[in-house]
Parts: sequence; structure tokens; C-alpha cells
Amino acid sequence: MKFIANLPMALEALNRNKFRSLLTTLGIVIGIGAVVFTVSLGGSISTFVSHELDRFVGATIFTIVRPNHVQHESGNYWMENPFQGNLWLDEMDAIVQNCPSIKNASGLLFSFGVRISHQGRSRGGGILGTTPSLRQVWNWELVSGRFINPDDMNQATRVCVLGKDASRHLFGSSNPIGKEVQFSFKDAETAEWLGATSAPLQIRFTVVGVLEEKGTAYTKQMGWLVDELVLIPATTLAVYFGKRFFQNLTLMAHAHEISQVPQAEAEAELMLRRLFGDKNLRYFEVHSAVREQDKIDTVSQIIQLVLGFAASISLFVGGVGTMNIMLVSVTQRTPEFGLRKAVGATSNDIRFQLLLESISLCVIGGIIGTMLAGLISLASSWAISVFIVKDGSWPFAISFQSALVAFLVSTIVGLCSGLYPAHQAACLQPTEAMRFE
Repeated sequence: MKFIANLPMALEALNRNKFRSLLTTLGIVIGIGAVVFTVSLGGSISTFVSHELDRFVGATIFTIVRPNHVQHESGNYWMENPFQGNLWLDEMDAIVQNCPSIKNASGLLFSFGVRISHQGRSRGGGILGTTPSLRQVWNWELVSGRFINPDDMNQATRVCVLGKDASRHLFGSSNPIGKEVQFSFKDAETAEWLGATSAPLQIRFTVVGVLEEKGTAYTKQMGWLVDELVLIPATTLAVYFGKRFFQNLTLMAHAHEISQVPQAEAEAELMLRRLFGDKNLRYFEVHSAVREQDKIDTVSQIIQLVLGFAASISLFVGGVGTMNIMLVSVTQRTPEFGLRKAVGATSNDIRFQLLLESISLCVIGGIIGTMLAGLISLASSWAISVFIVKDGSWPFAISFQSALVAFLVSTIVGLCSGLYPAHQAACLQPTEAMRFE
């Protein structure tokens, strides 16, 4: 009943002083808006990276690599990996066949420093030795032609599949299927360093396929130019460039479901122990998209906390401003409070009215601030997608939780800001208040 009786008077008092109420609300609007926007911005980072990674390789993927350097047992320094075992195609097949949680897998070999040319057009870049299953693992569709097949692997044929950008750079708009490209090295020293055995310095490959564009906005920002790659059979890479050099076959595998990724990793590690022995397990590394996403989520949460704390300073300033305005209001309205007390209002009535005024200002400011943050986030999402990300879509992320927290925070700020002014007004004596000028 007291709330119903005092709320109209509180709103009427705010309406009588529109400009003062507007200025008081403005501080809360800026504070709440800044907090909601910055926290939402931090959440957008995690959502964006998660979406882009899922577009690129999927959340169920994980990789097994043998790094060039491993950390010494004492942990003080890194040393060259002493393990000389070669994770090659037979080992890859054994892991896939004996790990029921793995859906499919592909082997990858990278080589850089190769110049690829065709009729006067050339570009430097990398070649990727891989297996036919890469198309399913990466969900990579063809624009034209075919992908690497088992016969190419068995015969180590000199065929290649071009990424979308590699095809455009070398052939323009013409169809490259059936045409030849030339792989070359700068000098004999480079060829020797690459491990070339019987190959000349220039090797010709026939183009059999062109892949659709695969790179996402995130991969391009990170410098992963997958559409610049030229794919050849892994066995061809080993034959012409020397298998002894490429001992770092990367196994990229998909689990059936995202919930099975930990189990698939455990099964793969068990197979590594069986294939190479327990003592050598530490010479391999297992990475998964799930773990990377967890790291990204952790970083995103830290960013949200830091940005939210920085923005909360403006909210604190807005609360101080509200308290100051309410104190001024008490001074200006002293006769009003004296008259109300003289006709029967209690100190609690006066105190409750002032608290309602303060809370109403902050709640209204919180609602407006949240709506303003939503509009700014929407505009920022559009601007980032158009001018920065370009090839992707920056997510618009204003969650119900952040809006609810903003509403509660604005209410608490209003309550705290109005306590002291309300107490000052409630302590006024009717006779002294009515004599005030």
C-alpha cells in the first residue's frame, strides 16, 4: 500500500523537474550502456571465433603432430625432438581403424618456399601433401574436376588440386583442368635442403581439380591462407622431396560427435603407445578444437571482466551524480517535506518517496542504457562485418542475462544513491522545514 501511495508522488516530483531528471538519468544511461556494450563486445569475440572455426574445420576435429622441439624433462628448456619414429600413412590407418570414436582422418604434410608458375604467371607459396580423405575431414567441396584419389596415392602421380585463390592467380578466369603447373626452387641448395632426391629443380604437375573457397574471415585475419594452397598426394611429396625430411606427418581426425572428442583423443593416444612405446608418447602432441575453444572462452571472459570493470567506473560516476542531484533536491524541496510531515506523513513516508524517486531515475536510465547499448552493438556488428571482417559476419550479442544484470545494477545504484538523501529528508523537523527559505 505504501508503494502504491508513494509511487505517483515520486513520479510527479520527477516530472516537475524534467531537466534535472534528464541530466540525472543521462549519467546512468551512459554508465549502464557502457557496461552492457563492453561486456557484450567481449562475448562477441568468443562467438565469432567459435563460429569461424566451426565453418573452417568443425568443432569435432583434433590433430596429432610430432613437434620438432619438445620440452626437457626438467622443464627448464626446449630441446630437439630425439624421437625419430615416423608417423606415416600405415600408422594413420592403424589409428583410424582401431579408434571407434574417430569418424575419419587425413594426413597432412606442408612444404613452403616453392614457386609455382604457369605461362609467365607465378606465385610463391606452400604445397600441401595430403590424402583423399582430407575432402571429408575439412568438408571441402570442388568447383571443378576431381580430388586426389587412391590411385594417385598408390602411384605417387604428379597431379595437383588448386585452392580457389591459387587457381585465380595462375589461370585467371580460364579453366585450369588438364593444364600443367611447374614447381621450382631457387637453387640447388634449396632443393637439397628440401630433401630432393631424383627430382630436377623443376617439376611439372597436372591440375586435376579446383577447390571452392574455404578460408573464413578468422583464418584470413590469422594469416592462414588456405585458398592459396596447392594440394598434391602425400606419397608424391615424399617421393619427389624425400620422405626422410617429412617426418612430421600431421594427423587430422574427426570424432563422430563433439562429446566424443575427449574419448577419441584418449583412443588415439593409446594407439600411439602401442605403435611407438610408452616412453615416446611425450614426443607427440594432441590438439583439439574443443581445447582451443576453451582457451578462447577463457580469454574472452578475461576481456569481458577487464572491459566491464573499466566501463563500471562510468556507472559509479553516474551513481555519485544521482546522489548529488538528490541531495540538491532535498534542499530545494525542504518546505514540501515539512508540509507533508505537518499533515501526517511519517519519516518513513518521506524516506520511501525519495528512495522511489532515486530508484525510478536509475531504472529508467538502465532501460534506456540497455536499449542504447543494443543499438550501438547492432551498428558495430554491421560496421565490423562490412569494413573489418568483410568475409564473415560479426555476431550481434546482447544476451538476456546482460540486460537483466543491467536492470538489477541500475536498481541497486538507485537504492544506494538515494539512501543518504532520503535519510536527510526524513530527519527534517516539520516546523524548521516549513520556515526554510
